[in-house]
Amino acid sequence: MIEKTIVKPIFLCHNLSMKIILSFVVVIASAFLTHHFFISKLSESQNRDVANFGERNSAHQIQWEHQMADELAQNRSGVQVAVRPNWQDQLAYEFFMGQYDISLSGGAIQKITLQKEMRGVPLSTDQFIKKYGHQLKEFTSFKRQQVNSQTEMVDLFNKSGHPAGHFQIIRNDEGRVVELVVQ
Repeated sequence: MIEKTIVKPIFLCHNLSMKIILSFVVVIASAFLTHHFFISKLSESQNRDVANFGERNSAHQIQWEHQMADELAQNRSGVQVAVRPNWQDQLAYEFFMGQYDISLSGGAIQKITLQKEMRGVPLSTDQFIKKYGHQLKEFTSFKRQQVNSQTEMVDLFNKSGHPAGHFQIIRNDEGRVVELVVQ
């Protein structure tokens, strides 16, 4: 009688340890081939000088940085320079902390009103007049007058003692400014 030997392919093995070893070899081989054929070819590309994470101290890189700095120094129109804020910005965002709407007429501030949902800021009338009063109106002296618990009037006078305008300051129950009117 003739014996038949059947050759079984390796992937049909029933031995679990053999399958695990074979799987491990396949994973390592695919990782090696991926790196060899794809990743190494990408790193050889020379067209990514700006976005390259390679050597930072190469002569070519330093020369390129000096050239870029020279170009920026010559072309100042493309470079933004910090600007000191003007007094209106300081009033709105430093003194009133951005919580108020400011109404203008002819470039002059007419009214400062607390925005909805804001708490407001406490205001020292003397400090406000000394710091921003002369930018809002021209005057040489002023006189404060408390109309009621929430309203204060500040009368402004010119050199000859004549009225130059006034500020009306309206506060809430906590003493925080709700509205400031310049007249």
